[in-house]
Amino acid sequence: MKKFNKIMCTALAALTIVSSSAAISSSFTGTGFGTAITADAAKSIQDEVLDSYNKIIKDYDKRISKCEAKCNDLAAMASKETNAQKKRELNERIKKGKYIIKELKDERKQTIANRDAMFYKKYTGNTVSIVDALKAIGVNPTTATLNKIAKYNEIANYTGTAAQNTKMLNLLKKGKLLRKQAAVILVATIINIDF
Repeated sequence: MKKFNKIMCTALAALTIVSSSAAISSSFTGTGFGTAITADAAKSIQDEVLDSYNKIIKDYDKRISKCEAKCNDLAAMASKETNAQKKRELNERIKKGKYIIKELKDERKQTIANRDAMFYKKYTGNTVSIVDALKAIGVNPTTATLNKIAKYNEIANYTGTAAQNTKMLNLLKKGKLLRKQAAVILVATIINIDF
């Protein structure tokens, strides 16, 4: 039986998105998550952030599914096993597998929370004013706040023009208005799923 390992990484991937010309790609490596920055001028900064998180979440989904299938296979084997020692070993592997699944689900949930914290709550009202829309979701739309939001969302030289405010409002209505600087640090737990 393979040794069960759990390795915590404090900074698996530090992804700094400096402009919409730097898109993030992610790949599953089998032992963790790999990332690389590639040029993609067609993507918005908002989509880059979403894509980077969503790829990690998708990788968690694959790993969870793989572990659940393995636990089911082991359970089927254990139910047919007549040797008490082998049955205990299979049940121990199932127990470890269930622990791994729980850990993966917890990490996935935290990744979703981190992704969602990058954006303002989606606005579902009918106002055409970014100020009123921000107030409706509980944000105090001071000039300083609007300037920060514009900067985070790559709205250059923000002066509060109708076009700039409409762009912010449209992003808010889509749930894609960044509330933080788009310097994303993805922290993941690498869990050996071989049990």
